Amino acid sequence: MQVWRSHEGIHLPASSTSPGSDPLIANVLKCVQLSLDQFIAGSDPAAGRKVVLSNLIDPSGNPAPDTKDKIVMMLANVVQETTISTYNAARRTDDGDFAIKSPPIYINLYVFFYMNMSGRNYDQALGALTATISFFQQNPNFDKQNLPDLNPTIDRLTFEFASLDPLELNHVLGQFGVSYMPSVMYKVRLLPFDGSAVSGTVAAVESVQS
Repeated sequence: MQVWRSHEGIHLPASSTSPGSDPLIANVLKCVQLSLDQFIAGSDPAAGRKVVLSNLIDPSGNPAPDTKDKIVMMLANVVQETTISTYNAARRTDDGDFAIKSPPIYINLYVFFYMNMSGRNYDQALGALTATISFFQQNPNFDKQNLPDLNPTIDRLTFEFASLDPLELNHVLGQFGVSYMPSVMYKVRLLPFDGSAVSGTVAAVESVQS
């Protein structure tokens, strides 16, 4: 079985796969994908990419290309975080009025890691599963220090192990159209969505002294 080890202080090289300019969700997933890939490839840099961000099945029901013998990272669900209080924000404009913005929302992602290695490579699937769990055990939180290309609107991301009972796991596998292989899911908290669009303005009221 392959031995897995980590590298610390990894900065993502600038390239066509760099996530720096991607939309928020894609940015988060690509940053984590590349960091996990670096962690796993530490013992064998010549082995090539081990972690891919992809569906497992294409719309026609065929295996997606370039996913065989890989750790396949997939977005399983998106939910709103409801424990954080949000409110309409009013900000003073240059002309002295107040601009009203829609309240920010925070979302959580459920990300599924599927060890797509079978047959004689099954032991590698177990090693990859161990490495994936070890990676997030060592790196439960992410920020600009350990993910330099992370979107600047994100202060910190937290990865929490999401335990699935057999029925829940069966539902997830059915959602992706695949049979069971060693796999694990994580809940990613919190992604901020706080646009700059103004929904209205309120005139400032000056106090009148008698």
